[in-house]
Amino acid sequence: GEGEEEEGSEPAGQSKGVAQEEERPPSLLWVMKKLSVLAKREAADTPKIHLKRTCVFKFLGAMAVDLGREKLSPYLTTIIGPLYRELDSTYAEHDPTLKKLSQEIIELLKKLVGLESFSLAFATVQKQATQRRAIRKRHKAMQVSSPPLIFKRVCVYIHMKSH
Repeated sequence: GEGEEEEGSEPAGQSKGVAQEEERPPSLLWVMKKLSVLAKREAADTPKIHLKRTCVFKFLGAMAVDLGREKLSPYLTTIIGPLYRELDSTYAEHDPTLKKLSQEIIELLKKLVGLESFSLAFATVQKQATQRRAIRKRHKAMQVSSPPLIFKRVCVYIHMKSH
């Protein structure tokens, strides 16, 4: 698979810089984003099962504590994202322990970075979520109104062609 190639198996003309770049270990931000996607997919696909989300939330909380106040800023919105999604979710089979864990990590983040920094990051995440919802809503509305318009155009085209 990918990343399992031996040295010397790269195509001729490929620079060593590109090969070295691919071998670099993933960054912490990359890992956090991948885990956030994992949590998001679990919430969407199997909302009753919450094992992955619990693990992801605990990992994000532990990383926040480990990074500390000074190093946490670049990761703050990435950490808040899945927590906000969980707190904002409205599905019926919701487990209160997961919501409680999310709230505890949110409180931990507030204490770590301070209320002002946290509020800015939280507002950013909230705004992004609202924008995504608005885009989806518009897209859905366009898809609903499209078929009748297309049908009408086809009918007019056929009518014009037959006369």
